[in-house]
Amino acid sequence: MRIVCPTCDTAYEVPDHLLAAGKRTRCARCAREWVPESAVPPPARPVTPEPPAVAPPPRLAVPPPLVAKPEPPPAPRLEPVPPSSRGKPTSRKPVAIALGASVLVLALLLAAALQWRGPIMQAWPPIERLYGWIGLR
Repeated sequence: MRIVCPTCDTAYEVPDHLLAAGKRTRCARCAREWVPESAVPPPARPVTPEPPAVAPPPRLAVPPPLVAKPEPPPAPRLEPVPPSSRGKPTSRKPVAIALGASVLVLALLLAAALQWRGPIMQAWPPIERLYGWIGLR
């Protein structure tokens, strides 16, 4: 809908759903507030009385049977665990063994790469740059 400021004649295109009945609008140019004519609430229509509806005959209501609700289970009691039943501290021995094995495997791979560097460079020429960086070309 197109509305026009009554003071400065600035025109605005405003969606209809934003122009609620009686809602004030402010002009962005002159800052005057007004209620657009299209937003004025329409006059109330006279209400015509509706004929009384015939009520249906009353129904006999049967109350539902009374059923006892089951009680919720009791909440578990949390008690501290005595120090004697706690698990033993974990041993660091398996971690040390795994670390040592990993270091050994890496050392063997490095030794093999140094020992057979000639055949490796013939099989894969781009590796020659790496050997050149470490001075083993």
